[in-house]
Amino acid sequence: MIPLPSQFNTLVQGLSIEAITPQQILAAGEPIFLDVRTTSDISSINTLIQSWSRIHVPTFGQPIPGSSARNTRVNAGDVVVATGNEVRMIVAVTYTNAGGAPIVVDLTLGATELQAGIPVDPASTLVATIPSNVYVDSDIDLSVAIVSGDGADLTTAAVSFLVVQ
Repeated sequence: MIPLPSQFNTLVQGLSIEAITPQQILAAGEPIFLDVRTTSDISSINTLIQSWSRIHVPTFGQPIPGSSARNTRVNAGDVVVATGNEVRMIVAVTYTNAGGAPIVVDLTLGATELQAGIPVDPASTLVATIPSNVYVDSDIDLSVAIVSGDGADLTTAAVSFLVVQ
């Protein structure tokens, strides 16, 4: 009997273990049915999952050292945007009003308000109180909206870390 080539190995060929996502493993493994042609696929999937988990699972959800970023935004708009396969954990947000009049802001995660109607006094910096476990990925960004006041006077800053997923 001649062994049949693994269809799964063909699907993930050329990818590094760091680049493979759980979604790719699921997509490649979904069509597996127990028959002669797919037994080698099952073995390959088991080996890949063990290798992947040794890299990712021990620190799942934890910040990756050296991956911190401080993003700023003047006026309204996106403050933190993740790209590709990134997931960023937001750890701090501040609002700085450089003008002479109050500014009221909303902080949103995607379409969900994290903070609504936050007043930022003139010539001051306000440290935002955000919930724990706020994450940004390529589908959901962290944004600020100006409810009232001069947005040109507002600088929003956010500190984030990439996390292991």
